[in-house]
Amino acid sequence: MDFVDWQGFLARFSDFGSNPTQARYLDLFDCQGTVQHPGMVRALARHEIPSFISVALSTMPDFKLRPVRWCARGEILFVEAASSGTVRLAHVTWPAIYCVNLRGDRVIRGRSYYDRAAVLSGFEPDLAERRNEAHARALSEEAAQDGLHVCNGLHADAPTIRKELVEPYIANWRAPRPERFLDFYTHAGRLLVPGVSNALSGNAIADYYRGRLDETQDLQLGCEIWMARAGQVFFEWRMAGSLAGRPFDLGAAERLTLDGSRIVEGVSYFDTLSLRTLHDPSIASRTIFDSTQQ
Repeated sequence: MDFVDWQGFLARFSDFGSNPTQARYLDLFDCQGTVQHPGMVRALARHEIPSFISVALSTMPDFKLRPVRWCARGEILFVEAASSGTVRLAHVTWPAIYCVNLRGDRVIRGRSYYDRAAVLSGFEPDLAERRNEAHARALSEEAAQDGLHVCNGLHADAPTIRKELVEPYIANWRAPRPERFLDFYTHAGRLLVPGVSNALSGNAIADYYRGRLDETQDLQLGCEIWMARAGQVFFEWRMAGSLAGRPFDLGAAERLTLDGSRIVEGVSYFDTLSLRTLHDPSIASRTIFDSTQQ
């Protein structure tokens, strides 16, 4: 395995987030690096990245990104971050998880997971009402505090977490049972999901998954990677199924905060607009990433 410098990458990622420029963004990537954001039909090669970030920063000149926590193992790094900016006099905030593979301290494969509806509320109000979600509020509050929550490598209790939580949790996503999801949470545990204004707890967690499964045929999540440290587990998923008679295959991410091997807080990251395009394909051409969809 090539040498990996998580700290070097995180320092430059934080520098970009506090003072974003095209040059600082491009400097995050290896010469063979790629990046893919929600709404992109494919990953962008390095020579395509300058055009993408130039458009994004010119659209939102006061864009800021604040890393809140990170977890790393081998060449793979998860970073959970709070982003914000102003569009047409409307200030918007949104949470995101970045899953990157590093070569040294540069990105060889970068994937971003967030809900574009939160961003597009300032661009296309008819597509996404302006939101004040618990999903965004919780991370924004943490971002206001100093320092990163560090989750470096596998926790000493990882074998227990794997057996009691991760393996049955992954198995339940292969053949989902809504009531089973509630069993993974503590009595006071809460779930934060895109498009839902308030945190869900108790039977509302099972009801949410039941509604999602009723709407989406054959919904399954396949685990791409997971890692745990210091009472938290991070996942990268492939989410597949069909909606409105149309199949989909999307990326998603998740962060679980634990008490022992049960969930105190589950935070999901996926793009609701990608699912809405299955009902209304015209949405796909009305996003800030339209210019990348070659």
